[in-house]
Amino acid sequence: MSVEPSRAPPAPCFRLLLIEDSAIAASIVQSHLDAVPWQRAELAHAETLAAGLARVKEGWDVVLLDLCLPDGEGLEVVERVREVDPHVPIVVLTGHDDVRLAERALGASVQDYLVKRSLDADALWRAIRYAVSRQQLVTQLARTMAAARENEANLHQLIARSADGVVVLDATGTVLFANPAAEALLGDGRPVAGRGCPVGLRAGETSHEVGGHAVVLDVRWVDVDWQGRPARMALLRDVTGRRRAEELRLRLERSERLAAVGQLAAGVAHEINNPLAYVVANLELLAREVRRLSGAGVATEQLAQPLLEARHGAARVMHIVRDLGVFARAEANEAIGPTDVNAVIESALNIVHAQMKHRALVVRELAPVSRVGGAEGRLTQVFVNLLINAAQSIREGRVADNLVEVRTREQDQEVIAEVVDSGCGVAEEHLPRLFEPFFTTKRAGEGTGLGLAICRSIVESWGGSIGISSKVGVGTCVRI
Repeated sequence: MSVEPSRAPPAPCFRLLLIEDSAIAASIVQSHLDAVPWQRAELAHAETLAAGLARVKEGWDVVLLDLCLPDGEGLEVVERVREVDPHVPIVVLTGHDDVRLAERALGASVQDYLVKRSLDADALWRAIRYAVSRQQLVTQLARTMAAARENEANLHQLIARSADGVVVLDATGTVLFANPAAEALLGDGRPVAGRGCPVGLRAGETSHEVGGHAVVLDVRWVDVDWQGRPARMALLRDVTGRRRAEELRLRLERSERLAAVGQLAAGVAHEINNPLAYVVANLELLAREVRRLSGAGVATEQLAQPLLEARHGAARVMHIVRDLGVFARAEANEAIGPTDVNAVIESALNIVHAQMKHRALVVRELAPVSRVGGAEGRLTQVFVNLLINAAQSIREGRVADNLVEVRTREQDQEVIAEVVDSGCGVAEEHLPRLFEPFFTTKRAGEGTGLGLAICRSIVESWGGSIGISSKVGVGTCVRI
């Protein structure tokens, strides 16, 4: 007799109520739900708040709620649903990417806040699963507390075993109870209960430091009855790993885009170089013709100065194109040979001229120095990174008040190069980490956290060294 192989139980079918006046948005939600074949959902659609309220009591797993309806908008819509069913999980779907509104919604016991234009199937299903999971946890805790008021020790034991942190606060913000997971996530080594919460716990994601390391928490609040008096319970989930993975993914994507830009720059430099050579050659021909006519007594004064400016401009473009080509072609296996550090610095300054000109005056103190063993393209990459860092540490608009100094000198048979800026500086506690991959003190979108790590790798691969000194409000010096 054959035995059928065991099959995994089917995924639960979630009952979802969508209150949304846009048929197109409703269709998009349905398509996102259908896009994940191993998840099942039954979606009901109400086009007005009134129609939705009439169905809220039908036992839905999650209500997907638009905040802009013909007969209601904003957090009033959430409050109206809560009046009908105080416990049904609500996930807001809105067209407004408003951080303050999101925080207020999450503070009003909304499980999640999703922006329609950036919504995808994974985000929608994740919000649904988390909403159901959180509601199940809240329901379980509420039932357990109601049944165990006469046996508080058993209740504490149950919560203490939770992998998520649980914190209970009274109306004054004093911690009445914190389980071990919460103390590990919030604590400074001292018990949390009996004093004010050591960390501000806003609904949603919040971050703070524990033991010198950043911890990101997902925080959800619920009103509870604790030992016969009203209180608020925070459910804490450590999402640090998920957040770091997301940041790593974004930084890697940015690095890939930068690599693509480098390849594009090399191609553009090559394509520009040939026609630019014709322009320069023709300008030289015109200059010789103007000199010949001038020698023959023809008045050429009105031509000479514009022609000279055109020649200088074309020469500058040619230098930039050449330097850009060298920088874009920099490879790890580039041939190593005697390299003129001062010439490399000039090339790097040409490349970053646009970033620098509105921020600071550039001062060159380039002494005659010996050539060093290195690769021109890779060394250009080092100085471009350092100069861009210097520029980004200085705000635009006050050029005359700020300096970026580039110095070279030879000392004890070593060539020393320094990039010094009068920018915002770096806090002392961050200095030891500046060369770590992906560590950055810049604003979001200004850096990948890879620049200094790459610089150190390049310099040390040739037997050199690189160091940084900095003071907040004074500036930074990078020495190679």
